[in-house]
Amino acid sequence: MITVKTYPELSTKYHETSCVAGIRLDQGTPQHVRLFPVPFRSLSEESQFAKYSIVEVDVRRHHGDRRPESWRPNLHTLKVIERLGTADGWHERFSHVRPLVSPSLCSIKRDQELRGTSLGVFRPAEFTGFRFAPAEPWPASKAALADQLDLLAQDLRQLEWVPLEFRYSFRCADQECGGHDMGLRDWAVRRIGGP
Repeated sequence: MITVKTYPELSTKYHETSCVAGIRLDQGTPQHVRLFPVPFRSLSEESQFAKYSIVEVDVRRHHGDRRPESWRPNLHTLKVIERLGTADGWHERFSHVRPLVSPSLCSIKRDQELRGTSLGVFRPAEFTGFRFAPAEPWPASKAALADQLDLLAQDLRQLEWVPLEFRYSFRCADQECGGHDMGLRDWAVRRIGGP
């Protein structure tokens, strides 16, 4: 079940790619999973998936990434099976998420230090702030790469840089939590006030 699609990154190695995270459902108990690289905008229309879609895809270990959740997908095998709805308070979606909920972000970070994990789900105890500010523009090297990719993939709209940086502050439920400040870059906020 897909839960996260990062905003595309540009690189000389992968051109344009997204990191996709989700919950693996084929192992008996739900497990976190990261799929990389996924050139989402270059996928065929029938292979493009929304958040909370159930997909099937063959994967192999991502040898360049030591995090246990990371897998390299064979995108030629990708099939979108279904998209889970929001009925009954997101019950169907949350039934897969619930077993993975950690007590706090602090506990997720401790687990990361012990086992090298990097994905987690938790419920903040208290939000303490939200702010946004103009984002730094693309460096010249990425802007040049975006222009180069436009020539190679002319059927894609030019990738837009998110013009704002979104940050939120919160405390998690850990007794020793000193607070957290995190950024957000999501497909859903790539265009303010537009379709």
